[in-house]
Amino acid sequence: FYVVFGIFLYPLKHYVGLSESTQVWLTASLPPTFGPSLVALIDEWPLALFFVVSELWSSGVCQLMFWQVANDVISVRQAKAFYPAIGAMGNLGMVVAGHFLMVFAN
Repeated sequence: FYVVFGIFLYPLKHYVGLSESTQVWLTASLPPTFGPSLVALIDEWPLALFFVVSELWSSGVCQLMFWQVANDVISVRQAKAFYPAIGAMGNLGMVVAGHFLMVFAN
């Protein structure tokens, strides 16, 4: 994806975006509260796609690296006991982190 983005999508972003007349029509057709922002997002879809793919890539790679290290450290016999606990702690960690963020944000 990154090669296609770097060679085709980014250099040609002015050609794959919306035309000016389409932007004007969409802006007039959509509610003024989110119409201009949505039109800008649609017009710059290659950059939005790059952002989404980059965010997903980082999340996927971090998880893949964690489980690779876990597979190297834990034997198959131990994995049957530890992997469910590791998964449960990961889910519990997200819940606890959400509560801490709410406390620290206020």
